[in-house]
Amino acid sequence: MSECEKTAARERLMAARRELAAQGTSTRAVGRERLLSICHWTYRWGWSAPAVLDLFGGSRRGLSARAVKAGKMEETATASGGALEDVPKKLLTLTDAGIAFVEKHIDESSLLEPEDALRINQANLRHDFLVQKATIKNLRFGKIIGYQTPKEIAEQSRKDEKIPDALWIMPDCRKLAIELELTAKFKRRLDDFVHGVVRALDGDPPRFDGFVIASDSKAILSRYKAAFKPGQQVARWERDKQSHWRISGWEEVPEWVQAKITWLLLSSQ
Repeated sequence: MSECEKTAARERLMAARRELAAQGTSTRAVGRERLLSICHWTYRWGWSAPAVLDLFGGSRRGLSARAVKAGKMEETATASGGALEDVPKKLLTLTDAGIAFVEKHIDESSLLEPEDALRINQANLRHDFLVQKATIKNLRFGKIIGYQTPKEIAEQSRKDEKIPDALWIMPDCRKLAIELELTAKFKRRLDDFVHGVVRALDGDPPRFDGFVIASDSKAILSRYKAAFKPGQQVARWERDKQSHWRISGWEEVPEWVQAKITWLLLSSQ
């Protein structure tokens, strides 16, 4: 069974379990399946937020609060306290009981290292929150049939390969790497980004079938498009004996890369 088929089968299994529970007469069974769904989601991403997890309940809200009450999750206040747009007021991570609850329902190949709430980089909260929100919405509306998180992707990636913000499995089984860019990269960071994307799209077979690079800034997208222009010279960087970064060489962006990248300008609405 291919990776795509395994991912799709896993998502179908979770959806079928929720549907069967919802059709049953046991309110307790329905609640347990929904609880498992949001715990499994949080396990895979490392953390989540009420605004994401409550989408699992459709018109019903408060799933995340019930998970906290059940002792499966714990809340941690964010530094911004919800004052910034698209930054959650609280983030949610699994307790030991929540981790055990999830791992009881997955196979050994799906085990991941638990996330410590105190080690989560809060500077990336808005970015990561938006990626999670886009993923769950596309999953619910059937635009994607499965996904992988950065934690899952990293376990299968090669050296110098770009680890995207998410991997979306499309209905035709194409694997699209999703990259959300909210701040500009310059010089070495931009060069490393270009090399990482090219390497992830190269290979036989390639790690991904394409990249979707999204931003809410026209200027950022323009800078990235210029960096990926076929024939563009991109610097290779390495540390010298004094641990200073220096340019060690140059490489051209291959012509075939452009056809594998989709550029998406996000609406400010």
